[in-house]
Amino acid sequence: MGVPEIGSVSIADLESVKGKLGLPVERDFHFAPRHTISVYARAARTEGTITECHAVLDKAAADSAPNVAPTPNPPQLRLQRRTPGSFRANHQ
Repeated sequence: MGVPEIGSVSIADLESVKGKLGLPVERDFHFAPRHTISVYARAARTEGTITECHAVLDKAAADSAPNVAPTPNPPQLRLQRRTPGSFRANHQ
């Protein structure tokens, strides 16, 4: 942990992570992405941490595709639990 990267993770691994106060990882239901995952990863590598700073994200987007504007409302990916430890992605 501590190095931003794109990859996959198992639900069991996420459920086992505890923060400094012993609290588990939670999903942010209010997060609405403005960019693709690769832009967020590029910005995180540049900043050394995950960021939601619009200026940093817009710069990372411009660096990856100079003529492409940020997506104002990208499609939402919604996970539905089917069985314990199993999720299905639904594009909204």
